[in-house]
Amino acid sequence: MRFIQMTLRLLLLSAGMMLWGSSSNSLAAAVQAGESAEQLKIVDVLFEDYDGWPSPRLQIKAGGEAVLNFRIEGFQRHEGRDAADFPEYRVSLQYEVELRDPKGVLVAPTKEEQIQHILGLRDDTWRPLVRWSEVIPTWAPTGTYPIRILVKDEIGDQQGEYSINLQVRGEALPAADTFQIERLEFARSLDGPWTPSRYFARSDPVYVHFKVVGYRISPDKRIWVQQDWTVLDEQGREVIHRENAVEDQLQEFYPPRYLTTSFQVQLDDPQPGAYTLQIALRDRIGDQIYSKEAVFNLRP
Repeated sequence: MRFIQMTLRLLLLSAGMMLWGSSSNSLAAAVQAGESAEQLKIVDVLFEDYDGWPSPRLQIKAGGEAVLNFRIEGFQRHEGRDAADFPEYRVSLQYEVELRDPKGVLVAPTKEEQIQHILGLRDDTWRPLVRWSEVIPTWAPTGTYPIRILVKDEIGDQQGEYSINLQVRGEALPAADTFQIERLEFARSLDGPWTPSRYFARSDPVYVHFKVVGYRISPDKRIWVQQDWTVLDEQGREVIHRENAVEDQLQEFYPPRYLTTSFQVQLDDPQPGAYTLQIALRDRIGDQIYSKEAVFNLRP
């Protein structure tokens, strides 16, 4: 009888061990499946405001610098051994950040970098921090600028993507398809105030300010515009002539949508009366010409 009881106990114990082992294996498999199912993610995506504090939104003036920080998580680690035979874990990530204007044109070259890192046993919560920055061109138009972040995990063979918008305040100048001068104005100093017509004292400096728009841009993003200036007195006599007074030859990744010109009209013997400023433009890339006249006056 005692032998039968012992046999039953051994059978029950064996069955329990088998059930526990099966349950343990299932739990381990579930944990492993949960780990392998972890997705690569871009998190904590925040701008730096004017004081350097993190912010989920940012509006800056054209010409300012946009700074964005983010972290990466959910990547896989390749296990190995170091020179002292301790376990180590290699991380291999690649990310790229691109900034586009409201029309979808790239504002700057896409930033691409690799993150190669070796982690130890205590680095299980390590998440790389990426800091991206870009200066917005002064000629950038007002609007919403999408920033796209793409991260690739080379070990886990997966990728993640995230988009965030930057608000830019540019100069309120409408796009122009016609080669021309916009906003020709006069002032007594480069600080203004600027007005389309002006009366000056004979001793006042005469400053001119305007924008050139509508020029063509070559396939390799070159701009070439020349300017001649002529000033006529009240009797129509030429008192100033400057051939190629300004020559803008530019090649920018994000070409300007307008060119700004400011200069001083310097008369050798200023006399009272009305003076006519003639400006002649030549667009060498687009084979276009344009001329404009504006009048300013010297008081007696």
